Amino acid sequence: MAAQQTLRVLLLTTLVACFVQSAFGGRHNYLGCFRDRKNPRSARDIGAIYTTNNSNSIQYCINDCRLRGYQFAGLQWTRECWCGNSYGRYGTADNCNSNCPTGGGKCGGSEANSVYYTGRRINVPGVARIVRASYISCFIDRSQRDLPFLVPASELARSTVQVGRCRNKCRSLNYKYAGLQYRQECWCSNTYGRYGTANNCNLNCRGNNSHICGGNWANSVYESGAVTSYTGIHTQLTSNYLGCFRDKKIPPSERMLGTNIKNDNAMTQFWCVSLCRNNNHRYAGVQFGRECWCGNSIGRHGRANNCNMRCRGNSSQFCGGSLANNVFDTQG
Repeated sequence: MAAQQTLRVLLLTTLVACFVQSAFGGRHNYLGCFRDRKNPRSARDIGAIYTTNNSNSIQYCINDCRLRGYQFAGLQWTRECWCGNSYGRYGTADNCNSNCPTGGGKCGGSEANSVYYTGRRINVPGVARIVRASYISCFIDRSQRDLPFLVPASELARSTVQVGRCRNKCRSLNYKYAGLQYRQECWCSNTYGRYGTANNCNLNCRGNNSHICGGNWANSVYESGAVTSYTGIHTQLTSNYLGCFRDKKIPPSERMLGTNIKNDNAMTQFWCVSLCRNNNHRYAGVQFGRECWCGNSIGRHGRANNCNMRCRGNSSQFCGGSLANNVFDTQG
């Protein structure tokens, strides 16, 4: 009888140990070795929080990220511990071969993270599972906006803003990320996080009191679900680009693309193409940095060479010039 009791105790102890190992940092939490990029800071694969520790260990990093509220821990270059709620955007790596200072095991490599699941689950009250799964974190905003495109109230009424609607709107405009701020603002971008994380995303959405819509100068950031053919803000929309074409404004009937659908200081190539496509126009033209023109024929005045004005909503893109359109095929 005593032997049986001892066996039960040993079995129970083993099961508890396995559970603790699995839940709080053992080998079963290991997700793999993943590439990272260090410039710019916003390009980091797991970039919400960063610390260094001369006594870094797998267990230490997992516990630290978990206590900070993050799902994933990435150990890099021996001493670095990175925390975040997403990983893997640059694919896997094969150089996680740096020894951890303490505790044994590998702590990543040069621009490579050994990634672990912390056991932390992100809970966004009242938000459907598919939306909750796309939540990244709360991020600081400043006057030079972290997510630079603000969805106009004419397209998403401030009183109706909630997580799902903002996410859907950013996805329809081909932006990868949606940020909700100050209860009623919906911001879109293809990058986020250049100012780091915030802790004041605590305001309810005007369109749904059970959702959180950021805070004062703070964005609740979600993946929009958009599948894009570009990466980052420094690329042009190239797959359906047709060229730079002259325009004329007098008389108005001479306009190459006859419908001036939007003039906005947040204009980008992607937004204009989406606007024209959604209004059943074959071609989209961006002009003078902020104008969006739509139509079904192009080239009546020939080509131009002065499409050299930056888009007001994304300075890494060009939006035509003075009486010159960067033209795109909306069906490309």
